[in-house]
Order: sequence, then C-alpha cells, then structure tokens
Amino acid sequence: MPETHAETINLQIALNKEGYKKESRWVGWHGAVRANDQEAIKEEAVLLHNIVAFLLPDFDISVSKEDALEAERAAEKALPLRSILNEPSALCWAWWDLGCARLAAKDTDGAIYALGEGLNLVERCLDEDENNPNLKQTSLWLKLFSLRALWKSGNSGEHLRPEARKITENIFKLDSTWDKKTLLRLSDLK
Repeated sequence: MPETHAETINLQIALNKEGYKKESRWVGWHGAVRANDQEAIKEEAVLLHNIVAFLLPDFDISVSKEDALEAERAAEKALPLRSILNEPSALCWAWWDLGCARLAAKDTDGAIYALGEGLNLVERCLDEDENNPNLKQTSLWLKLFSLRALWKSGNSGEHLRPEARKITENIFKLDSTWDKKTLLRLSDLK
C-alpha cells in the first residue's frame, strides 16, 4: 500500500485508468479502511466516491447488479462523511452518487429519495449563492437523474423527455467537455 492517502488515491485512479478495475476497487476499499482508522475523513470520502464513479462509468446504464450494489455500498458509506465535513457542494454530489447507484441497482424508490435529498440541499445552497456555477451544474445533474428515476419507476410519462433534453442542453452549456452522445442517451431516460 502507498504511504500517504494522496498516493493511495492516485494509485486507485491510475489503476482504473489502465483498466485494472478489480485492483482499483481493492486499493479504494483498503485505502478507505486505512483512512477511517486514521480519521482522514476527506480522503476516505474521496476514495469511496472514486469507487462509485469507477463502478458506474456509464452512470446507471449497462451496469451489473454486483457493481451497482457495490457502488451503492460505497455511496452509503461516503454520505455521512461528506455531512461531517460540512462541504455542501460535495454533500450534494454524495447524494447524487447514492441516487445514481440506487438507480443502477434498480431501486427506483431509493434513488428518488436520495436524489430528492440532494435537490433539496442544492436548492438551499443556491438560495445563498445563486450564481455559483458548480452548484448550478450539480442541480442539473440531480434534476436529470431524478427524471430518470421517475421514468424508470413507471410513474411518469412522455412529458419528462423534453424536460430531460433541456437539462442536458444546459449541462452541456455549463461544461462542454461532456460527450454530447452520452448526454443525449441520458436524456432519453431509458
């Protein structure tokens, strides 16, 4: 194991980037345990977030049940850590991580709840800092995945698609580095 938490995070990222997914997860989980033992809360939260991100490279699309459940477990562990750190933007993303993982695990009710909690928090944050581009982007991602969860729950109709398209266009306006095909696929809600 690397000596510092930063080295552990960098190794986790490098292994994932090189296609060593299993090893990346192993480093992530073991690094998170070590960070927990050393009360390195932020580093533990980052390692757990990376596990979620690396297990869900296509968000909730084409994910194995095992990967979705492991991502959900990591997101559930990261959420209270983000709360302790009192970083509202990171906490909003932690709620998104949990919602996305639950959606991938086919738990639409759990996804709707987590994404709703994230939306409530980001809206309160935007009330205090309405021009913050990071909060605006977080809000858009939470809204998009809330629509995906509603769609997949079977409780909504076609009217959600145009709204999802509009959200993905706004995401792309804020951050044009996103692959447009991916955003369109997400806004299709399937």
